[in-house]
Amino acid sequence: MEDSKKKSSSEILHGTVFQAGYQENGRGRIKGREWQSSKDMNLTFTVVLRRTELNHDLNHIPLIAGIALTSAVRKITGRKYQLKWPNDLLHKGCKCAGILCEADSEYFYCGMGVNCNQLEFPDSIKQKTVSLKQICHRDIDIGKLLLAVLEQFKFYLGSGDLWRSHLESLLYKKGETVEILEGRADSAEMVKGRIRGIGDDGQLVIDQMDGVVKEIYAGEIEL
Repeated sequence: MEDSKKKSSSEILHGTVFQAGYQENGRGRIKGREWQSSKDMNLTFTVVLRRTELNHDLNHIPLIAGIALTSAVRKITGRKYQLKWPNDLLHKGCKCAGILCEADSEYFYCGMGVNCNQLEFPDSIKQKTVSLKQICHRDIDIGKLLLAVLEQFKFYLGSGDLWRSHLESLLYKKGETVEILEGRADSAEMVKGRIRGIGDDGQLVIDQMDGVVKEIYAGEIEL
């Protein structure tokens, strides 16, 4: 993502893709968390989108990217997955992919990382992390997966509001009671409620324990 930002300063085409076989400074949405990936074992890339070329609200793009990623991974592996709002792909409650999006005045950067063929993970995350190879018990063709994700991303970006109905069917813990760290990581507060769905601006809508409907624009669902 940092390399794509440097290149975009000299203007690049809408939809340009930067793929990395290895990241020295992989990071997640929450400050202090690293995206740890073994060299040449996983799919890590950033798609650069011109803001003037987009027909969607910027808050919707990470969710659309998640749907595209889910559709592609399901096509490649034949397994079912869920999207944990706002940016994680899960299989049976374990994370196998993540999305990190950032923007500046001209471009929107959509970074995705998929655990493909890695079989070992650090002790701190191995209980909640899984790779596609562990799921389907075979090697994953990283190039083929990348093409599948890009095809699905292009499709959903050009399909109006189709993404909304698909997202509801993939939403992790929909209809269940969860605990959510609301807000920025350094000032998050715990909120508990039943997930109702996704609002018009991409926010998570929950029914709190006191019956009040709450809309959450930033936060993380606890696994």
